[in-house]
Amino acid sequence: MTLIQEPIHIAPELLGCLPPQVASLLLTGRRLQLPGPMVWHEWGQEALEQGASSLVLLHGGSGSWTHWIRNVAPLVADGFHVLAVDLPGFGDSALPDSGADVDALIEPLHAAWQTLRASDHVSFVGFSFGGMTAALWMLAYPQDASNLI
Repeated sequence: MTLIQEPIHIAPELLGCLPPQVASLLLTGRRLQLPGPMVWHEWGQEALEQGASSLVLLHGGSGSWTHWIRNVAPLVADGFHVLAVDLPGFGDSALPDSGADVDALIEPLHAAWQTLRASDHVSFVGFSFGGMTAALWMLAYPQDASNLI
């Protein structure tokens, strides 16, 4: 699976709503684009070298990774490797060919995770639609994460 890595882009009007130190940390992230396209955002990659756990953040419906924008900096500061996905069909990620319901998201997420996974200590963190998606993902592929929050 081809992966395109580029500097993260966050709208200036969104960054302007955040404390300067949070905005600065967010800008250290990178944008990861996989076929589909499916877009993920990553922070704290250097923490992986110290054995950090990875947190995969799955947003609620009708949203994007920015649902988590106020959570990323504290998680990175606590030493986590953080990945926030734009779920397929949301944000910058295209709708999967297999449909628009939650069941259609599991295979593309699992396939992307085979390319992105960098740690054996992984927790999926989701709320609302993202929580349901994470639960179904773990049910289908329990080896992809050890915790669901």
